[in-house]
Amino acid sequence: MLIAIPTCFRLDYEGKWEHRGNPEYGKDMHVSGPNEQTQACRETWVRDFAPFKNVTVKFFYGKPAEGFPRQPLPDEVFLDVPDGYGSLIQKTTAICKWAVANDFEYLYKCDTDTWVFAEKLLVEMMENAFDYAGYRHANVCSGGPGYFLSRKAAGIVAAFGDRPRHEYAEDVHVSRVLAEHRTEPIMLPNHRPGFSAHFFFGDGIAFDPGRITDEIVTMHAVFPGQMRKMYEYK
Repeated sequence: MLIAIPTCFRLDYEGKWEHRGNPEYGKDMHVSGPNEQTQACRETWVRDFAPFKNVTVKFFYGKPAEGFPRQPLPDEVFLDVPDGYGSLIQKTTAICKWAVANDFEYLYKCDTDTWVFAEKLLVEMMENAFDYAGYRHANVCSGGPGYFLSRKAAGIVAAFGDRPRHEYAEDVHVSRVLAEHRTEPIMLPNHRPGFSAHFFFGDGIAFDPGRITDEIVTMHAVFPGQMRKMYEYK
């Protein structure tokens, strides 16, 4: 199984997707700048996958305009696609191609602001036989809390996903490619988005362990400071 986490050298929402004082959420969202989220994942929930030798965790980067600034670390893959937010569809399609080429049975894609309970995720995967599953909204498994793709489903995206089916939303793109090949999403209610608040704990700073119930498998959006508090708490 591959845990695939798209990331970037710096958060770059290219202006178009920036939100400052977003009227819906009442706070800044998607603000470009230093990317501290990848390291927070490494220091927290990613560590919990280490005992499982049949699981590989990889962070997938794109290529900045000025080229790759360094060589990849052992848990990184550098893809020959652009690195900014607007290229997330290309990055996700390239991840599927990499997963298929490396013969993974399952791929689980999530974001760098997703918290994952490792053992619960693996039990969920082993107890089910789905091709495409996550928190279903309309006909899309949300990319925030993350979604599973079987080797068959990842192969469909790898083979047919080069033409974008949405302007920027990789989860919509994936769902549309799969729908064209009669692969429908399965709802996993314990992969929890932040709903109208976007942030799981209500904002990007607060931490309330009372919101973490036993059945939850993944949570989104959770930011670096919250991840570290989660790791200490659990």
